[in-house]
Amino acid sequence: MTGNALKQLRNWVPLTQAAFAEEMGVPLRTYEDLETGKTAVRPVHIQAGKWAVLKTTADGIKGAHLPNELADVAAKALENVALHDACPVCGRPGTLQAPRTGGDYSEYTCQNCSTFRISGTAEAMWDGQSRLQRFRALAKAKSKTAPDSVETPMISSYDLK
Repeated sequence: MTGNALKQLRNWVPLTQAAFAEEMGVPLRTYEDLETGKTAVRPVHIQAGKWAVLKTTADGIKGAHLPNELADVAAKALENVALHDACPVCGRPGTLQAPRTGGDYSEYTCQNCSTFRISGTAEAMWDGQSRLQRFRALAKAKSKTAPDSVETPMISSYDLK
């Protein structure tokens, strides 16, 4: 492994070397030596770098992105600890599900995802979808509603394809 692997991880988040080193839990000088190749990069450094990317993304720092490998691990972890009152998209506990109003959909209100609906057909397909696919489906549904609209985004089966 090379310092280039750490630099690639750091490029996923908008952090300086000093800030990334702090998130990894190593001194700046150590991080600089790792990234430039003066010090050999060990697997523990890569794991610390992945943790720094995950934590930075979870902290909501603007411009941070999560590589698919880390998104899949985070999604699996959420699925393993998901509670019955958890948001069907992000897994956050304490999500409110509105009583059925006769329509063929369920409505949820989550602190992370805001208020959204899932059609009955999409809900039937839901279990086979990864957490990442669910987030993408919600993003598609939200993109179909105008930003200033009072309309509630609806996840349909088409959003899951």
